Amino acid sequence: MLDSATSPISLKDMKLHLRVDHDHEDLYIESLTAAAIALCEGRLFRSFAEVRTEYGYLPAPLVSWVKLATLEMYAQRRLATEKPLTMSPFSEHLLDKYIDYSKGV
Repeated sequence: MLDSATSPISLKDMKLHLRVDHDHEDLYIESLTAAAIALCEGRLFRSFAEVRTEYGYLPAPLVSWVKLATLEMYAQRRLATEKPLTMSPFSEHLLDKYIDYSKGV
């Protein structure tokens, strides 16, 4: 599901972050990571490819945000109507420097 050549976070790294040591949820973890990446790109109003072009790499705060969002979705496993995905104010501010305000907000 995740392209290991272009994904900012490998399945192995995400499983370490989630403290998962089995393989039977690999596809699920990959799908959550892909969703977190898409959510992050939406909040930035630009793709990770654009960020990489500008900085030459994907900045650590964005990688951290994706890991935190994936962890939140993995831990909650609920429909948004039951409990919406909420990130801490600290983690939300990880994105501030990288948002392209010319495209949104």
